[in-house]
Amino acid sequence: MSETTPLGSNVATTPESANPIAASGQTLDQTSNTAITVEPGVYVVTAVSGYVTLGLLTQATAANVLWVAVAGGPSIHVCVPAGTTALNYICVGASSKAFLRKVYE
Repeated sequence: MSETTPLGSNVATTPESANPIAASGQTLDQTSNTAITVEPGVYVVTAVSGYVTLGLLTQATAANVLWVAVAGGPSIHVCVPAGTTALNYICVGASSKAFLRKVYE
């Protein structure tokens, strides 16, 4: 089963059932605002310890937090719109870590 996203893409209904694009994975482990280079598309984020906040602008301002993934919770979809080249994140908690992988272009 799939659903239509704001990008018009069909992606798996739950992030856990998504098949990532080969070699698209990144480890997120920085505890201060960090911008990583991304391409437009749909990503899945899985927090393995602590939690991670993500957005299209600096995460130093709470108003810019668009997504939150929590360890022990479900993985989440993150839709990066066309024209966007950076995804900002902060990992929160001792030894916090998350994984980001692209599932649809």
